[in-house]
Amino acid sequence: MKALTWIAYICWGLAAIGVVLAIGDENPIFLVLAGSLAISGVLFSAFERVITLLTEIRGALVEATEAPKQTPIETNEAAPDETPLVTRTVEEISADLKRLKEKTH
Repeated sequence: MKALTWIAYICWGLAAIGVVLAIGDENPIFLVLAGSLAISGVLFSAFERVITLLTEIRGALVEATEAPKQTPIETNEAAPDETPLVTRTVEEISADLKRLKEKTH
């Protein structure tokens, strides 16, 4: 986000002008203005850095999950190098669960 960087530079430039005006006019209100502009410049610079980091994180995550592979579970078909999927009934699954519970007790 180059726009935030440029805004930060503009704030710092205006803060420098405010300091020069405060010294020349001997008016403390320009120092207050310069201080607030300098703080604004720092905040804009920090926002730009945060947005850049979040964009890099998003880019890394998108590359990692770019093209999900379709698994045999989704299609209910066997992949060429795997055994075919077996469909089981609820009764068979509950019987297996009972058998496993008896083993652990």
